[in-house]
Amino acid sequence: MLPVLFALPATPASAQIKILGYSYSTEDTYTDNVNLAPAGSPRQRTAWTSDVRPTVTVGSAGSGLRMNATYSPQLLYRVNEKTQDIHHNLTATGAAELVRQTLFLNASAGVSQVNTSLLGPQSDSNVNTTGNRTSVRTFSLSPRLRPNFGPEVQGEGSVSYSKASYESANSGISNAQTAQVNGSSSESRGVALRLASGPAFKLNTWSVGYTGNRTESSQNSAVSTSETISVGGKRLITSTLGLIANVGYQKTGNSLAGAGGVSNSQGKTWSTGLDWSPSPITHLAATTGRTSYGTTTYSFDFSHRTPLSVWSAGYNESITTTHAQSLRPDTVSTASVLDPLFVANFPDPIAREKAVKDYIAQNGLAQNVSFARSFLTDQTFLTKQLNMSAGIIGKRNTVTATVSRTKSQSDSITGGLAGAGDFASSSTVNTTGATLNWTTRITQFTTSNASASYTLTEFPGAGVAREDTMKSFRVGVSQRMLPHLFGALNLRRTKSDSTLSGAGYTENAVVATLRLSY
Repeated sequence: MLPVLFALPATPASAQIKILGYSYSTEDTYTDNVNLAPAGSPRQRTAWTSDVRPTVTVGSAGSGLRMNATYSPQLLYRVNEKTQDIHHNLTATGAAELVRQTLFLNASAGVSQVNTSLLGPQSDSNVNTTGNRTSVRTFSLSPRLRPNFGPEVQGEGSVSYSKASYESANSGISNAQTAQVNGSSSESRGVALRLASGPAFKLNTWSVGYTGNRTESSQNSAVSTSETISVGGKRLITSTLGLIANVGYQKTGNSLAGAGGVSNSQGKTWSTGLDWSPSPITHLAATTGRTSYGTTTYSFDFSHRTPLSVWSAGYNESITTTHAQSLRPDTVSTASVLDPLFVANFPDPIAREKAVKDYIAQNGLAQNVSFARSFLTDQTFLTKQLNMSAGIIGKRNTVTATVSRTKSQSDSITGGLAGAGDFASSSTVNTTGATLNWTTRITQFTTSNASASYTLTEFPGAGVAREDTMKSFRVGVSQRMLPHLFGALNLRRTKSDSTLSGAGYTENAVVATLRLSY
């Protein structure tokens, strides 16, 4: 997958791909419950693991090619069993201008490990052998055409192809959900067409669009289709405030061969609201409307930053699939929260990315302020998602916080088809989470950090309803030993409780890390 990004065409002036940074880290972990098994279970055991993780980031920001790729293999050795695991992690994006201002090509590739089901033990580490983790490999390619119609009309057309594959990430250990998706894959093909007003329009702007998509999954021979036609407009009331409106028609289809059913839905859609940008550092957009399946919908997006803080909040409702979510991971990374704080000093996005990564390494921050509470399913479903985040950087302290609420529903989209994955237990799955991370620079070379998280997962099914709560705490200290050498020691405690007997667990762990970063 990665060679495709390097092969993207570019002009000679833009073909300079260079190493933006590299690092080498070793991490030793002792845990008293490596399997995250219930108390008293024969699977509850201690373990010592050691892993090595080299990381390299390359990129280019020329006029004809923009690409960025970070590859980080994790070589994990389990001392007790004397076994070795290798986990690959990749994030790569690229955009090439094939014909000046007319034809473009976008590509992306990724490899990561995620939890398969919310019904199993939850971990953001490959150290834990829960049998509930899956390695996801994704690839996407999309050529885009932007014909020149003059200053009054702008046009764009694109086709897209993407693929995602899934396989167990726990050396053959798997639960029922992981076994079901192990070795499965999904492919998606789409087309998007759009005409919009050009720069000649100032007070009134308009757009007309069509999107079509078909996703096929090898698991359960599932097929999901969607088509949307929309017309939108915006009217400026002042130079910073505009009224927006959209009307459209949407058609979706979902079939599951294993479930013996086909479901189709279609209907009109509309939305109206406002868009307000009083300054370059503040933005607010809010809408309300009606969905194609007959319910009222709301959305809003707010962001604001100051020299030392960044604040954001958003809510949206969308029809989605596991395939689409795999291409856009919903983990909230520490880098994404801190990135706006570095805009003033690092306007170039590639230089800013490196500065943020260096800041995270030097201060011993976790890579993510929260990790995804999602699950794999071959059904099309509706998500209602609320996210809020904040980041504050002071002279000695850095604080980041997130709050999220996600409601996933399959019955309103599939029209009563038998549930798949976690939807087999409940047609509605709710997750609520909050995280808080606090880092303090004690001396010029020493930093302390502490974090806490809380998650509530609800399965309000027709049968016996289930609720799981998980609380996690982490404290540690990071020390810069040499200009590029950092060491860290962290203590972690995780406690999970469930209304289902035998599903709760507790883990205590000690993690020691050495990192050489350039």
